[in-house]
Order: sequence, then C-alpha cells, then structure tokens
Amino acid sequence: MVLTGTHLAWRKGGLHVRPAPLTVKYLPPISTSDWTADKIDDYIKMLHDLYAKHLPESQRPLEL
Repeated sequence: MVLTGTHLAWRKGGLHVRPAPLTVKYLPPISTSDWTADKIDDYIKMLHDLYAKHLPESQRPLEL
C-alpha cells in the first residue's frame, strides 16, 4: 500500500493533522513465506524500491 499526500496533512515536526487529499494505492500482495533472516537487508531494499517506484515523481527519493 502506498500513501501519497500525507506530507500535506501532517507537516514534519507538527503536532496537528490537517485536512488534505490523500491517495491510497494498493499494490499486489508480497509473499514472505520463503523469506529468511539472513536476507533481511535485501528484502528491506526491495520493499523500499517498490514503494518509491509507485510514488509521484516529485516525491521519490533522490537516490532512486
């Protein structure tokens, strides 16, 4: 699941959530049944990259 628009609703360092349009994009499920602890860093990178790929261009990390 990828959420966009949250930066408008909850500003960094702020204590209040403001009304703002949010978008929720549901991605296909990811099976973790064969995941192993020794590859956790690989899984984290895979999930980060997948999430970033589905963000609007203006909100993607610079290193992608």
